[in-house]
Amino acid sequence: MQVRRLSAIVGLPLLASLLYLCLSCSEQGSAPVEMDWCLADSGNVISNGFELRDGRVTGINLATVKDETVPAKLLALQDLETLRLTTQAFDTLGADAISSQLTKLNELCIRLEPLSENDQGTVTLNDYQRLLTLPHLKKLTVEILELNEDRDTHPARSISSLEQLDAAINLQSQLSSILSSLKLKRLRLQLTRDSRPLDVQDLQEINRQSDLESFTLFGPTLITFPGQPQVEPARIDFRQLKGLSRLQELSLCNVHFDPQGLLQLPQLKRLTIRECQLEASSFAVLLEHPSLQKIVVLGCTNEDLNLTRPLPPVDTKLKQIDLQMVSLAELKMFANVNCDLHVTLGNMNSERYLERFFCSLGDSIPQVGAPELQQLDQLKTMSEFELLHSVSGRIEPAILVRLAVLPGLRSLVVDGANLEKTMARLPPVDRLPRLQHLSLLTYPGPASGVLNQLLQPELRSLSLRSSRPREKQPFNPWKGLSVAPLSQLQQVELSDYRFLESGSRIPKQFLSPSLKQITFEFCDLDRDCLKQISAQAPRLKKFRMSGQSAISQESDLLLLNRFTNLEQVDLFDSDVTAKIAFQLQSRHVRIGGEEMFQW
Repeated sequence: MQVRRLSAIVGLPLLASLLYLCLSCSEQGSAPVEMDWCLADSGNVISNGFELRDGRVTGINLATVKDETVPAKLLALQDLETLRLTTQAFDTLGADAISSQLTKLNELCIRLEPLSENDQGTVTLNDYQRLLTLPHLKKLTVEILELNEDRDTHPARSISSLEQLDAAINLQSQLSSILSSLKLKRLRLQLTRDSRPLDVQDLQEINRQSDLESFTLFGPTLITFPGQPQVEPARIDFRQLKGLSRLQELSLCNVHFDPQGLLQLPQLKRLTIRECQLEASSFAVLLEHPSLQKIVVLGCTNEDLNLTRPLPPVDTKLKQIDLQMVSLAELKMFANVNCDLHVTLGNMNSERYLERFFCSLGDSIPQVGAPELQQLDQLKTMSEFELLHSVSGRIEPAILVRLAVLPGLRSLVVDGANLEKTMARLPPVDRLPRLQHLSLLTYPGPASGVLNQLLQPELRSLSLRSSRPREKQPFNPWKGLSVAPLSQLQQVELSDYRFLESGSRIPKQFLSPSLKQITFEFCDLDRDCLKQISAQAPRLKKFRMSGQSAISQESDLLLLNRFTNLEQVDLFDSDVTAKIAFQLQSRHVRIGGEEMFQW
């Protein structure tokens, strides 16, 4: 009896241990699956990738299929929630296989990424309607969806679960063929060059989407998708969309419209007009809208906006106007506006800047000097200012300092500009900058003397690029930096800093206990760098490596497991293996090519 009782007592800890292991296994989910196949194309312009949530593979990006075993490996991941594909990868997998085997998908993105000028991948209407049968699908992106007259097309049998549709369409048949079975909250339509114009029936179909909260319409442009050499802008009459009573966000690109019609949308809060032309009425009508809170104007001249006189002060709910890719001459019309102004001067590169699709390029500005600074000083309510992409000429460090101390300015971004080297002393200023966000992505990077004047304790977000030619001798980019600790800093982004090559380290002033996010782009790191971050910024929530940043040994990344609050790790465009991704304890891990994660 005593022996039996002793055995029972000894067995209790064993049972407890087994129970703990069972519970632990159930919490951690299944064992890691083999995912090296998904990273095998590393180094391409557009690369594959995957994401983990709590150790489970929940997302796949597939740009190319080079191995015939890849489709079977992907389709075996039946718990996938997010799938991003090029049209080439979609053609390999097929709509039938996706809809029948990946039934837990809630987001599917199919994008046209031509590998040559002859690539014109499309998705048929039959394939589209097959994808709508996915029972949990909430968001679908399709480029290019062919809407031709097709008698073999089978209409959807019931209302889809889809809430958001992003579609670039070659519109030839009626729009009802893609919208009739949907009750959407968000809709984006991009018309290709070969599309016919929207007609009354199309607008009636959009008007039936009475639950719509966000609507984006892109007219055809010459550099979006292949097609005819000449295009006409889209036109839309918002008086025919009175049924969109819940619409809160509206974004238009290359569209001609009368802004008076927007007064029919009683819940509209945010409006974006990009390279549009206003007809019949002027931009001033928008200041009368009863619910509009924010307007973004991108690449529109005063002539496009029908503005012939300065705008009056605002006496409605309008709180903010963003003027992006405009010239200094255009700004004069907004000098009297008493709401918050965010201004961007410069030009767009051939990249998806504001929205997901390409649009035409803006004009560059010749230089930024004292006369331009004087004009900017007239905008008394300007809180954010950007110089963006290929600003010609050079910008003197003294101009940066004077920009930073403009009254009311809280955010300063300089991206892609040449920062002139000068031995002259920086000018004295009668007040200190009160910036909360500073981004200097210049060529070369700012010297310590400039940073000593610009970096103040109120700063919340900081982005810096070194961008120096290769030095014969190791160069310490932080030599002479004497700023006080940035005690409120929450985000840091460092680009082109060769910490190992230069023997330098991240300035301790940047690593405060308040830091939540750190990003390295084109940097080299080692174990000591990660130890320094964990010692000085223990509350980090997001760690990001991109732009072919390198780590001396990939196993050093496991030091990130020291951060108990770490929620997300991004390892983009690196040589880190899938094995390391599975060993990271962050709840959300993304690894692979960066571009597809931005789709």
